[in-house]
Formats: sequence, C-alpha cells, structure tokens
Amino acid sequence: RVRDECKAKVEELLQSLSSPTFAARQALSYGKQSEKSVKEHIESADMVAFVTNTCPFCIKALKALKDAGFEPSVVQADHFVKKELLELVGSE
Repeated sequence: RVRDECKAKVEELLQSLSSPTFAARQALSYGKQSEKSVKEHIESADMVAFVTNTCPFCIKALKALKDAGFEPSVVQADHFVKKELLELVGSE
C-alpha cells in the first residue's frame, strides 16, 4: 500500500516535469547533444536543476523546490550535460 502511494507520487511528479524544456532535453538526450550549453542554461534562468529522471533525490529536490514556491528550469542531465558539468565545476 505504501509502495503504491509512493509510486503514484513519483508518477505525478514526473508528469509535472513535462515542461517544454524538460521534454526537449529528454528528446535530445538520446544520442544528440543539446544546442544549449550548461552555461547557457544557467545564464538563461534564475534557477536551473540538472536532473536525471531515474534519480529519487532529484525528484525529492524538485518537489521541495516546487513546494517552496520555486519553479526551476529543469534540464535532463544526460551524458553530455554530465561531462560539461564535470568540466565546469569539477563534479557531476
């Protein structure tokens, strides 16, 4: 029962992440590099969340941000993004 409730909450949150930015980034993550660099994402929004759609911590963090009234720009952290983040800040 608890597992079903948690699964439902995760599915609900994932559906809320279906913003154009998130969807476009997901579509690009399959073998193509985004036309926007990590720096460009950071410069184009007040708050950016680099996430993976399978990371439970990412889901919790996004939920906490939204519950606190924030609407971060969400970027799917595919291989290309992770590599660029590593080069930029020394960590993924």
